[in-house]
Amino acid sequence: MLVSVVTPCLNPGDRLARCLASVAAQTYANVEHVVVDGASTDGTVELLEESGVRYVSERDGGQTDAIRKGIELARGELLTWLNADDELTPDAVARAVQAGGEWTYGDCVVIRGGRRTVWRPLPRYGDWEIDAGEMIPQPGSFFSRAALDRAGGLDSSFELTMDIDLWVRLVDAGVTPHYVRAVVATFEIHDDSKTGSLGRRAFMLEHARALAKSGRREAASAAVGRSLAFGASPADLPDWVEPRIVRRSAAAERAVERLRVRDPRGAWTLLAPGVWRERVVRRRLLASVRRGLRTG
Repeated sequence: MLVSVVTPCLNPGDRLARCLASVAAQTYANVEHVVVDGASTDGTVELLEESGVRYVSERDGGQTDAIRKGIELARGELLTWLNADDELTPDAVARAVQAGGEWTYGDCVVIRGGRRTVWRPLPRYGDWEIDAGEMIPQPGSFFSRAALDRAGGLDSSFELTMDIDLWVRLVDAGVTPHYVRAVVATFEIHDDSKTGSLGRRAFMLEHARALAKSGRREAASAAVGRSLAFGASPADLPDWVEPRIVRRSAAAERAVERLRVRDPRGAWTLLAPGVWRERVVRRRLLASVRRGLRTG
């Protein structure tokens, strides 16, 4: 089976070389790497020429548009995208193929400010986990072309949470993900990355939009509440939110943040919600919110 890895990039600098090397080092033999470059001017095209990977370099409509273009160019039955500042472990593709099924995900090393944390997501991802605000890593997640087609492809209107929007639609399309209990990728957050430059507030608001799009208004309101804990203004809030849920979710997220400040070894919130300490806290807080909804 051919597996395709799509990498979108725009002036990625030295990080792209590590990304390319990680795909080239896969122990699974039948892998193609398709790079969609947005007309970089930093020597990226020259690097791509030397690497021998399939690539196109032209202006595009942004990261999600570039990924969509790469998927159209790709020939594989099993697909993933890997940003230019991320890497796959050598056996990532082999593990995904061995796991079978239409969708797999695994553990991910997250690097921020030189600190390495292992993001271990929940071994199950479905409706409850989505409503609870849980997430799974995008780097190292593989899905079949047939599953992607059933879900309706990527939505280019999302800048930060195009993966979450896709995961929700895959679940709603009846695709069951399989968890690989191993580190399959490395994800770096830095000042030049979207996650690092735009921050948690923007991420949570877009997360909320993905949930609302799927009809999950209560879960979306909770995500909006989490954005308030990271500086979102009430003026940013969409008119469909449920204020009571927003208030309680904001209070819950602030409580999680206070726990993190008291115990720096504890959960790294929002971007790694699968860490066990935060997972326990989040479940308890969610249970409290649900009790309030039943009695309020």
